[in-house]
Formats: sequence, C-alpha cells, structure tokens
Amino acid sequence: MFSLTQLEESLKKAYRAVTEGKFGDGLTRFTALLHTIPLLVVDTRKEVDDVKELISIAKCAPMPHLRAVGVCVPCHAVSPSPAMSTSGSQQR
Repeated sequence: MFSLTQLEESLKKAYRAVTEGKFGDGLTRFTALLHTIPLLVVDTRKEVDDVKELISIAKCAPMPHLRAVGVCVPCHAVSPSPAMSTSGSQQR
C-alpha cells in the first residue's frame, strides 16, 4: 500500500529529473507515479482532492519539456482510470 506522502515525494523526484534534463527518467517516474495511484488508499475527501490534483500534475507536467526536445506526447494521452472516479461516493 502507498501513502499520499510517498506519491508526493515521487512527484518531486520526477520533476527534479525533468528539470535536470533527464527526460527519459522523468517520464518513467511520472508514468510510474500514475500507475501507482490505483493502489493508493485515502480516507478523506481532502485526500481524494489531493490525489486528483496529483493526477492532473503528473499527466501534464513533463509535456512542455518533452515537446522542447521533439517528443510529442499530448497531455490528454494519459487519463485516470475509470476506477478512480468518485462519482458514486459524492453526496447528492
């Protein structure tokens, strides 16, 4: 099981790799982070919102850097799993 804190640390490492010009490593780290999110267990609505923000950041953060070196990966190419949807848990 993974914690939100662990994923936030992974995000920092991914950003660091990209800003240091290690684009392949950065993309691998962002992808691994996105693949880890379905294994994350959260308890509060705030944590759910934090995870959604993390997904949004991880999906699009490396893209401008990759485009700068000629790798074309559209931001919308990676989307959260339908299982990540919280529509069933929203209050009505």
